[in-house]
Amino acid sequence: MAEQEAKPYSIKVWDMDEFFAELQTFPDAQQKRITDFMAGYLRTKPKPIIPGQLTEMHGRWEGVFSLECGKSRRLMYEVDDATRTVRIIYLGKHPEWEKRRKWS
Repeated sequence: MAEQEAKPYSIKVWDMDEFFAELQTFPDAQQKRITDFMAGYLRTKPKPIIPGQLTEMHGRWEGVFSLECGKSRRLMYEVDDATRTVRIIYLGKHPEWEKRRKWS
């Protein structure tokens, strides 16, 4: 069981081209912060809350985590512990959360 817990989470993005096109609209420092967050935090411990930065959503968004990315922008993701997969479902401006990507 400890071996399973040590295995890093894989990260999946709804569409790599669309994700990176959106990421490039962010300032360089935010791009680095987001990619560092994905490469480090999401691969090892995607659920612990970071006060003022990372929150777990509630209500109809239950099970979705939201990272504040500056200027009312967010990175949103879901975690599947059974498969140790993090699914990035949104990157963009706060008011456009309705564009949440559905996974089959």
